[in-house]
Order: sequence, then structure tokens, then C-alpha cells
Amino acid sequence: MKTIPNTLRLTGLLILVVLTVAATAQAQAYARGSFTLQFEVEWRGETVPAGHYTFEIQQGIPHPVVTIRNMEHPREIRLIGSAAAVSEVPRRNSALEIVTVDGKHYIHSFHISAVGASLIYNTPQLPPERFPDANEVSQITVADRHQER
Repeated sequence: MKTIPNTLRLTGLLILVVLTVAATAQAQAYARGSFTLQFEVEWRGETVPAGHYTFEIQQGIPHPVVTIRNMEHPREIRLIGSAAAVSEVPRRNSALEIVTVDGKHYIHSFHISAVGASLIYNTPQLPPERFPDANEVSQITVADRHQER
């Protein structure tokens, strides 16, 4: 009789181990790179000062998650979180697309050629149906590389 409870505990422990390993594998980075911000931006509600940054993109559920690190202050890590949407349109060059509204800069999208995706972020000053005029949009080139998992 005692073997049934022990078997259930062992099964439960095995399931927990499998789920932990799967979650760890899921969180591994699949793209890394760097970029330079010439000015302060707002990125998914976070204020990110001008500077040189490295980034890491991890496969998240339901969307990839971006983590950035200021190269001048490497201990400062900002988890940007997942995008509002992901477009699987392959891009030739990686870039951050910045929208400027009333003098304030917002990250609108992050195009990552290494993984063939664009992460689209909400910009609080713009309604979702209005794409900004050409004079309100700028791009920053991003150096990236795909990382095998």
C-alpha cells in the first residue's frame, strides 16, 4: 500500500523537473546585439536614457521579451517585456523605429533581421489606427546576431 503514495510523489517530482527544464530552455536567448540611442526614449512605459546598449531577446509566451543593458553602467538591466504584437515579416536590416510626438521619443517597433521578426509596441500618444507621419519617424540601426538554441 505504501508504494502507491511514493509512486505518486515520484511522478509529481518528475513532472516538476520536466516543466522546470522546459521553462529554462524556453528562456534562453535567441538573438543578441547592440545599439546606440542618441536621445532619451520611452520604451513600453520605461524611460531609457541616451547611451550605448546591448540587448538580448528571449522567446516568451506569447511574444519575445527584450532585455537591455547600458554598456556604460553594465549593472543596470531593464526588462522591456513583450511587445503588443509580433510581425513575422523578414527584414534586411535590424532597426529600432522611433516615433516623435510633441518632442517626446517613443520606440514604436524593433525590427530584428536575425530572427525575421518585428516587435511592435504601443505608443501612448498615438491611437493604434494612426500610423505616424514620415516626419515623426526615425530609425536607429541595430547590430544583431541570431543565436542557435
